[in-house]
Amino acid sequence: MMARPKLLTIFHLSLGLASIAAFTSAAPASDALHFPPPTGPYRVGLTAPITLTDASRTDILAPVPDTPRHIALTIYYPSSASTTKPTSYLPASVAKALETLYLLPASLTSRINVPASLNAPPRRSTLKPLLFSPGLGASRLVYTALLTDLASHGYTIAALDHPYDAVAVDITVGGNTSTIHAPDGMVNGPIPTNLGDYVSQRVADTLFVTRQLHTLPAFFHKQPKRIGVFGHSLGGATAAYALAQDTTGTLVAGINLDGSFWGAVGPLKNKPFLIVGGEGHNSTMPGGDESWAEFRATHGKAEGAGYGGGYSKRDWVRELAVAGSGHLSFSDFAGVIEMPGVRDAQPADMVRTLLGTIRGERVISLQRKYVRAFMDWAVGGHGGKGGGKGWVEKLGREFAEVSVVE
Repeated sequence: MMARPKLLTIFHLSLGLASIAAFTSAAPASDALHFPPPTGPYRVGLTAPITLTDASRTDILAPVPDTPRHIALTIYYPSSASTTKPTSYLPASVAKALETLYLLPASLTSRINVPASLNAPPRRSTLKPLLFSPGLGASRLVYTALLTDLASHGYTIAALDHPYDAVAVDITVGGNTSTIHAPDGMVNGPIPTNLGDYVSQRVADTLFVTRQLHTLPAFFHKQPKRIGVFGHSLGGATAAYALAQDTTGTLVAGINLDGSFWGAVGPLKNKPFLIVGGEGHNSTMPGGDESWAEFRATHGKAEGAGYGGGYSKRDWVRELAVAGSGHLSFSDFAGVIEMPGVRDAQPADMVRTLLGTIRGERVISLQRKYVRAFMDWAVGGHGGKGGGKGWVEKLGREFAEVSVVE
């Protein structure tokens, strides 16, 4: 199986596209920068950072033996608030870690405001729950443009950070908050040789949070019966593994945004799954992603697929390719690069490699609409019925950059 290791590496190296500064409050309106605003009918709330502890599991990545596994979360949700009080983009700990790592001036991200109110009252409506896992070495917070938009359309998203592979994450235990940093070399070095350990922890984190949603703010003490799971890069692979390993029956559909798989994915049990790849990353081109080809050969309707062993030809699996996009087009960096002075300050070849040629506002709109349309169909009222052909064709007419990989 050919993975695609560069997809992990370039995420690590490319965080320098943003100038990171430590800050704790939203920027003044007169000086604020913004991502494209959410497009839904609801105002958006988000929680302060939440720490969940899985006391049944020892953290195999922690430097201290017998440390229980902690998971960091932010919940994005539709709010009943009548106004929006913007919040800051990054907490001081994450901003400082990135600034120190990349020796960046404090001039840009401290000005970015998020169009969501901290701890705003949640809107009581039909619960539309999602789980999100970020790329290796990233942060759950650098997908704000996508997650706030989903919340504005009624989704409640639990966004996870996985300690020891996030660049920096705040964990609060017993009233004490500490920042866990990724090991030296994790963020800007080669892919770790024990990547399987990171993947297994991510999947266990996701399944644990799945079972704990009823305890979290904005879920109204309800344990959802239908949950979508998605992620970027290694987070997208995490989504597939979690779907396959879920024993509750509540994870019902998933999306992988441009992430290679790291080992075989078990049977999905008839759960719809969408793969979205950047330009030059697909399962059929010469030298393409063999992990995707293997996945498609054992799930869904790939030509000549051999079924059995629990795999089902009824799995709905589709692969889409986005022309002109790069690996980081599926993160906030698609918007950051368009902020004043950023694009011109970066080497043009690096920008093309990481973000392609598609403009930020266009690709943000694209990913928002495709993720929402899939989740509306697979998790919402349609329940994955009807083959999904309608929404794929409709969005294909709007976004000529997107093609179905046969």
